[in-house]
Amino acid sequence: MFTLNQDGESYCVNGSTLTIGEDAITVPETYREKPVTAVGDSAFARHKMKSVSLPNTVISIGESAFYECTELTSVTDPEKATEILTGAFYGCSSLISVHLPEGLLRLEEQAFTGAKGWKKFRCPTVCNLWAEARSKIAI
Repeated sequence: MFTLNQDGESYCVNGSTLTIGEDAITVPETYREKPVTAVGDSAFARHKMKSVSLPNTVISIGESAFYECTELTSVTDPEKATEILTGAFYGCSSLISVHLPEGLLRLEEQAFTGAKGWKKFRCPTVCNLWAEARSKIAI
């Protein structure tokens, strides 16, 4: 499911039509010949997928986008993402590795709260989010 963004030039993914047994989601780079630039609020909340691949066209991950996706172990993060909103990965208790993109400018409250299984967490060196992020995520 996609919705046209206000700019009229790009799309936001707002969910998936997963069928039982599917454990991976790949968000396409384009939809109707326009880039997919956002993952919408609660787009994949409580889905049972194990992995998500987001294209480099995505610049925003919405509020609660992957809320309580308890089986999610890996996310291929878009390198151009500039914001991860409130609770985007809240309750993703199986998430093992997180690599925040270098261009990240905004990391909101509880973005990763409850993601307890991490083995790797990489924060951008370019931004000064680490001190603030530590108060917003459970490591």
